[in-house]
Amino acid sequence: MAIPEFSKAELVLLKKLMRGEGIKPSSRAVRAMLRLYGDQTLEEFQRRSRERERDRSERKLRSEMKMQKNLKMQAKEKQERLEQLTIRQGLKDSFHTLHGLGRKKHSANVMEKEYLIFSKGTWEKYKLECEKMTEYLENRGLVYFKDLKREHFLEYFEVRSAGLKESTIVNLESKLIKISNGVEKFVQSEEAISTLYGDKVGYFTRDDRGDYNANTSRAMRSYSKEEANRILEELRRTRPDVFRGVILSRIAGLRAEEASLIEKRHFQWNEERQAYDIVIHSGDRSHVTKANRYRYIPVASKWNNYLGEELGRLKNETDRLCPTTKDYLNKSVNVVIKRLGIHKGDRGAVHGFRHLYARERFLESIQKDPTVLDATNRIVDNLHQGFRANKGFQQDDPSYEKAIKAMDQVHGELGHGKERFNLAKTYLDFKNYSV
Repeated sequence: MAIPEFSKAELVLLKKLMRGEGIKPSSRAVRAMLRLYGDQTLEEFQRRSRERERDRSERKLRSEMKMQKNLKMQAKEKQERLEQLTIRQGLKDSFHTLHGLGRKKHSANVMEKEYLIFSKGTWEKYKLECEKMTEYLENRGLVYFKDLKREHFLEYFEVRSAGLKESTIVNLESKLIKISNGVEKFVQSEEAISTLYGDKVGYFTRDDRGDYNANTSRAMRSYSKEEANRILEELRRTRPDVFRGVILSRIAGLRAEEASLIEKRHFQWNEERQAYDIVIHSGDRSHVTKANRYRYIPVASKWNNYLGEELGRLKNETDRLCPTTKDYLNKSVNVVIKRLGIHKGDRGAVHGFRHLYARERFLESIQKDPTVLDATNRIVDNLHQGFRANKGFQQDDPSYEKAIKAMDQVHGELGHGKERFNLAKTYLDFKNYSV
């Protein structure tokens, strides 16, 4: 087929038309287009191009109209479903928007860290609180999720917190804030919900905490050495199975749950230190640590004989040193404390040993340097008063730097991470207590 001659202006126009149709106007493409339309006039080519563009626009419009129709139908169905959504199902669905189990917290973005729950233990505790709140609201007569209001959160908090000690109230507040976050996330994720529920945000926030701030309580959280020794001796004599778990909190700062889950393979002999190290890798299949995070703890050499005997009695690398539950450990310690007449106060049953470990490791790390200890007390004072940790310190103050370094080391061994000043207030407050 003969290709008609086109003027330079017509070829330029042809390339421009091809660009408008999304075709790269290469020489090869131009030749192909000329073969296709070689027997047509330029006017016919332009007319057919306009027709194709009109057909394409009409198809796109029909597709969009169909999509809009489907979305409206889905929104209507969703609206009808949400109107009948019970308070139980609504809170359950809301809570599941917080699911972050199986993910690594350090790889999450800022928003995800604020909303999601990454720890299995935390998930179970918060889920139980959500179920308690659901039962309370149902008994109060609340039937539908759409009727849930901020006042219900405040009322539940007031009733639930009655008679609790301050540290427990703080935990309750954290749970309700997280549940509130889940409700907000669920509400905002529903396209048809804005007209049904309105602008529902801030069901329970940090501003709803009481005038007191339980985090500023300077009550002692650690057992004294004498108290710890008495408790351990009694456990060794009466409950050796519990002793095996509690002693791990005393010598390595393990949580009760971690002490009940740790296995023989997590203890490694360190030739350089001539002592045992506890090494638990991130993502460990046994889920020993909180959020399944990495943990390294150098155990003091004075415990070599004890650990050697305990590890020696275990046949398999996956055998647990204390095959029980955290609840059993805590309940057993509480029984012994009561029997010995030790005042518990704000100290956790097994957790009091963890606090004692933290204090001793910190003092060991700073070699009981009085200037560093004084800097530590000043830091903790600042934190309790709501100031920056370094308020009143000169830049590059060596005592401040040593104190922060020791804090990070201890918090690392405890599984907290670096610069956890909010935890330093409770774990490393030496001011009103003897060293």
